[in-house]
Amino acid sequence: MTGTPTSGPTGPRPEDTRPAPARTLDVGRLAQADRVARRREEGTGAGDGTVSQRNPYRPTMKRTWFLATKEYRAYFLREGAAVVVGLFVLNLMLGMVSMAAGLDSWTWWVELQRNPFVLVLNVLALAAAVLHTVSWDQLTPSIIKVQRGTRFLADGWIIAQQVLLLVIFAAVMVAWLGGAWS
Repeated sequence: MTGTPTSGPTGPRPEDTRPAPARTLDVGRLAQADRVARRREEGTGAGDGTVSQRNPYRPTMKRTWFLATKEYRAYFLREGAAVVVGLFVLNLMLGMVSMAAGLDSWTWWVELQRNPFVLVLNVLALAAAVLHTVSWDQLTPSIIKVQRGTRFLADGWIIAQQVLLLVIFAAVMVAWLGGAWS
């Protein structure tokens, strides 16, 4: 019998001869099994008579979770800015519908733009657009790596190139639209 896991050089190992530990009654498990059996009998569960035994871990989360770290605050600010931009877009869509509806509704929409709430909305939408532009410009160097020879271009140069292209594009658009309106 040498070589078997339950025997040693002089016979059975002492730990193998001990009696198995007595099983303790797990009341919580019995109660859960009782609830599952009752749900099966009642036909309640996943909708088709089956009952899921899965009990996922759901950590508790405070209502102020986004204030915990700097990254969470920045994430919450970016996501909240999307709501402001959405309201701004709805305002512009209302203007397009008003323009299509006729002169009276267009005049009403233009007067609506003088409302202090709409003015604040426009300023907040501009701030949200600037926030998104800055945050994306800061993320770009981690996405795009420009290699020149054996060295990589510094992150600041990539951001500077983006800002320069944005300024050139804005200047061209202002010149083009300014020329069209004069």
